[in-house]
Amino acid sequence: MIGQVKSMIEKFILEKSKGDKFIENSLRVKLILKGIDVDSYTDNSPDDPAAVQQIRDVARDFGIIL
Repeated sequence: MIGQVKSMIEKFILEKSKGDKFIENSLRVKLILKGIDVDSYTDNSPDDPAAVQQIRDVARDFGIIL
C-alpha cells in the first residue's frame, strides 16, 4: 500500500496534538529525533515494513494505537 507511512504519521500527529500547532511541531521534532524523517514521506512513498513498525512503536510510546 503506497502512502501508508505518511498517513500513519499524520494520524499520530493529529490524534496526539488535537489540533494544537505548537504540539504538532513538537511531535514532528520528536519523530525526527527518533529517526523518522517526517518530510521525506509523501503520499507516493513506497511503504517500508520497518518504517511502518517504527512509527507504530513510537505512537505506542506516546499512548496512541495505530
